[in-house]
Amino acid sequence: MLVVSVTQQVNGPLDPLHYTQGPNPVADFRLQRPDGRSRWLTPVGWWRAVRIPWDGNPGGGTGRLYVLPLPPGEYAIDAWSVVYRNVLRQTGLPASPPPPLRFNIQPGQIRYIGNLHMEIDMGGEFADPYNVVALWPKLRDEQLRDLALLASKKPEAAKAAEIDLLPLGDWGTPVTPSLKNP
Repeated sequence: MLVVSVTQQVNGPLDPLHYTQGPNPVADFRLQRPDGRSRWLTPVGWWRAVRIPWDGNPGGGTGRLYVLPLPPGEYAIDAWSVVYRNVLRQTGLPASPPPPLRFNIQPGQIRYIGNLHMEIDMGGEFADPYNVVALWPKLRDEQLRDLALLASKKPEAAKAAEIDLLPLGDWGTPVTPSLKNP
């Protein structure tokens, strides 16, 4: 079983005309399975993931805790994107793929790999302040928060969880996308 949190922090103005579609930019991280299939993990909207309550901390952001029953094998977090949900549904991607973050799931194992986090800076020209101006994918250790949340939902899983973090810090290089509102 895989336990991972996915969060994002949007710094700067949100576009009030598009806010009903969710926080304007939405980060996604791709989990690659041993059989070649993949699934995108996002900090907003996925109904099976547990919502991480915002603690009022400006760096806290929005997020979800995923508890995924996975068969044994080698997995990787191997890509990310940020979708700016405006009329054109533009996407910010890294110029080159970040190095894959590989890990194994053993039979019966409950493995916590950390927090996949995206810092999203909004801003830009006075006439168009709702541009995504910088994207900063990071890996963080949020085990105190995440395992406490897991314990509130699945106490036995939290007790059995093994902490085996992916390499912490920046993942790849920060990106300055050329996303513009129409």
